[in-house]
Amino acid sequence: MKCALAAIVAVILLLAPFAIPDGKKPLTFRVTLMGEIDDKEATEAGFRTSFFNYAHLGFTDFEASDGEKISILSGYFKTANEANRYFDWNLKRFSKVTTQGDKADHDGKTVGRRAELLMKSKQKTWAVMWTNGQTFRVIYAPTLECALEVEKQ
Repeated sequence: MKCALAAIVAVILLLAPFAIPDGKKPLTFRVTLMGEIDDKEATEAGFRTSFFNYAHLGFTDFEASDGEKISILSGYFKTANEANRYFDWNLKRFSKVTTQGDKADHDGKTVGRRAELLMKSKQKTWAVMWTNGQTFRVIYAPTLECALEVEKQ
């Protein structure tokens, strides 16, 4: 799990300078915090991640070069069905689902499910959430555009 998070961070940091939208300065991201959490509510709902008898997830917090704060949460489940079930369960935490469908890999092959969402909170928080086989990931950002930019990288 830690190796997977480190790999994601490395890819994001390495690819950030190459993403130049519409001639604007590319966004770069600086890791501000990494860690692991136990999702007690998910554990009580019966979810278990691989190698744990509870719902154990990793997180990475970033600060973008424009000052925005972004978080990525990820978990590795015992089966793809469990990752998809966790995906469905998490949909309830959002007030608005703007898009929902399949997640495709770089070759266009469907590897899981994906949604773009607005979170239920006082502060507007957008998310892009997906599964890829046994892996669940969600990016939290202040704008949908920011979350999509992180997803691309």
